[in-house]
Formats: sequence, C-alpha cells, structure tokens
Amino acid sequence: MDQGAFVIRPLRSSDFDWLYETSRNLDPGLTSLPSNKEYLRHRVDIVEKSFKEQLPIAERVFLFVREELTSNKLVGIAGIQAVAGPQVPFYNFQISTVSQLCEKLEIYLEHNILSVVNNFQAASELISLWLHPDYRGKDLSKCLSLSRFLFMAQYAQFFSNEVIAEIRGVCDNNGNSPFWDSLGRHFFAMDFTEADYLTMSSGKQYISDLMPRVPIYVRLLSEAAQQVIGEPHPTARAAAYRLHEEGFKFSKHVDIFDAGPLLHAHTNEIKTIANSKVTNIKAIENRLQEGSLVLTSNDQFDVRITASIIDIDDNGDVTISNNMAKILELAPGDQIRYCPI
Repeated sequence: MDQGAFVIRPLRSSDFDWLYETSRNLDPGLTSLPSNKEYLRHRVDIVEKSFKEQLPIAERVFLFVREELTSNKLVGIAGIQAVAGPQVPFYNFQISTVSQLCEKLEIYLEHNILSVVNNFQAASELISLWLHPDYRGKDLSKCLSLSRFLFMAQYAQFFSNEVIAEIRGVCDNNGNSPFWDSLGRHFFAMDFTEADYLTMSSGKQYISDLMPRVPIYVRLLSEAAQQVIGEPHPTARAAAYRLHEEGFKFSKHVDIFDAGPLLHAHTNEIKTIANSKVTNIKAIENRLQEGSLVLTSNDQFDVRITASIIDIDDNGDVTISNNMAKILELAPGDQIRYCPI
C-alpha cells in the first residue's frame, strides 16, 4: 500500500470552505453533504460539539477528514452518526416474501414485497465516505474507511451494538434513478434529486407524510427498477466490498429513494474492531526499516490516525518512528490502538 504522510483527524470549523466546495462537486445521489451553507455550518457545529462531548450521545455526529501532510491538502471525509434515528424515524424498505397458493388451479406463486419500516432506528450509522478522485484507485480510501472503526473501538460506549451503512444506489450522471422513477415519483411528486436533497436539508417529516402506506409488490415495478433493487452504484462497489470484508452483510433493507443496499454488522464482530489492540509505546526511533504495517490512532478523543510501520516486541509493546510520533502527537509511555492493514 502506497501511503504518503497523512493524518485522519476530526473535521473543524476551519475546514468549512473546503467542505462547502467539496459539496458543490459531489456526484448526484451523494447528498449526505448537500451544497447548502446553512446546513453545512450547522453540521460542522454538531461535529465540533460532538468531539467536545457537549451533546447527548444520541445526537452526536463524528466526521473525519484525511489531510495530506506534505501539502496540507484535505482529500477525503468519512463519518459516523452515533444513532441513525435520534429524533426522527429512519426509514427503509424491507424486502420480504409472501406466497400464494390456489390448490384448485394448482398455482403457487411467491412475491417479493417492499414495506416501509424503521428497524434500525437505534443503530449507529456509517456516513459521508468520499475521497477526491485523484486519490482513488490507490487503496487510500481503505484507511479512511477503516479509521472510523478504530475510533469506535476506542470509544465503544458512544455507539450502538449494531452498525449500518447505506450504500449509494443506482442512478445516472444526471441524477435519474430507475427505482425512483418507477415508485417514489408517484408518491412524492418530485424528482429524485430534489427528494434526496430535502432529506438532508429540510428533515424527513415529508417522508412520513407521503410515503406509501401499504406494501409494494416488486413485480409491479418497471424491469429497470427491479434490476437495481439492492444494487450499489458502480462508484460505491469498492466501498461496499470493503465493508463486506469487515463482516457487513446485506440486511434485506434498501434505501427508499434509490434502492441502494443497507449493510449491517454487529459492532463487536467488525473485523477491524475485533482485531484492534491497545498497547504502550516502548520507544521512538528516527526510522524503522522493518515491522508491521498498521493503521494506528492515539488514545485522545480529539483523535489522530495514520498508517505506518511499527515494531512489536514479544510483550506486545511497540517501537514507532519519530515521524509517526509527530503525526499522532505521541511520546514514549503513551498508548496507541492499532490494527493490521
């Protein structure tokens, strides 16, 4: 893995201009960070208060940015919402099967149906994973994604015992969703991009007011809509695959707008969380020639995370490089949490 000097750290108010500019250039369907200054300023305020423990746990949102240290350039963002539905219902379509039998005619049929539910109201949610296009395809997004699990492992008391991730569903470059065109448009009387934007910028009350009240038979949808149910957008497949590697599974729930899959895992069974270890820093050396490549965080709530080589002795204590110590602001005797990459 080709990793330059970088740090993953909490989003700060001083990052606002970058955050807003980034939101203006996101692809259609990536509306967890809408291009709305008022919303984004409020979001940053929530993040800063979350890291200062000034909000109830259920209202906390933790957003992290990846900063390239050679250029001081921000290139990515990822986050965790402590509770998916802290104040309003967290809606999804649940996929289930019903069967019908007419013995007289010897006809047996099975139908997939979609029902609006809020089964993951109390789960913690992975949100807002994005990496600049120039830094994709180099496996750099892996560290950004996994860094959230190191933080969750360190501060397990702030998170649920189950974690979900809504993967972006299929839509074209103009923001047209075949699932929405076949289903959602008839209930919400608006375009897909407008509905998805309203979810983040204006709350979710309109979903409760307008969503279908009865189960939807999948066979009644267009062929194009049926084909994308539970399918990730091509640009989201790598992120979905990475979560599958961590132990996440398709939950048989999909997004009510684009039918993207909702992945689910028990927190203590997530690979990075289960395999992470806490240990002491025995020594700091100018440079390490050999050792284990790991993702490492300090033990501060104002967390700093990076990838580096460490030398692990027979007692489990570690020697780290001087460069890593500077990035994570560590000294001999401090503790770190790490996991293999």
